[in-house]
Amino acid sequence: KLTGLIFLPNLLLAHLVSLSGGEILRRNVAFTLSILIAILTFLIVNPYSILDYQAFTQKFEYTRNVSTGRIPIFWTVQFEKTTPYIFQFSNIFPWTVGWPVTIFGVLGLLYISFQSFKNLSKDKFILIFLLLVFFIYFGAISAKWVRYILPISPIICLLAAYFLISFYNASKRLKIFNRLT
Repeated sequence: KLTGLIFLPNLLLAHLVSLSGGEILRRNVAFTLSILIAILTFLIVNPYSILDYQAFTQKFEYTRNVSTGRIPIFWTVQFEKTTPYIFQFSNIFPWTVGWPVTIFGVLGLLYISFQSFKNLSKDKFILIFLLLVFFIYFGAISAKWVRYILPISPIICLLAAYFLISFYNASKRLKIFNRLT
């Protein structure tokens, strides 16, 4: 799907960060090759994007207009008076990953953001950047279907796990749980 293009800025950012190390030529070739493979895969899976370009762009424009609310369709009426971003946290994440993962995922996002800026951690910053770019775009659209937000659910789970592991390790260092047993 063309919505996969939302990952392109993150791939570019990860590539630029990787250039600070050695082997710049090899990294540039690998990045260029991966982009070409992605384009080729898109064209193989979606040949009508070229064979019938006009119909492809019309369908894309129609779908975009429905998802952004420019064209009201009866199956998107349920999203008309919903609050962007809040809707996902109250109606999507709790029912796809569960309330505990949603809560600990948000805490993990805050914790990893703090760590990323404090320690200037590039790998953590890339993860945050991916999550935020994706969520800012898809959290704002009018049609709030689960399928639009589902690709970042694994990241929410990773952030929840990261937070819980970090909390557990910190509690071991502070011997919080030793006092309770």
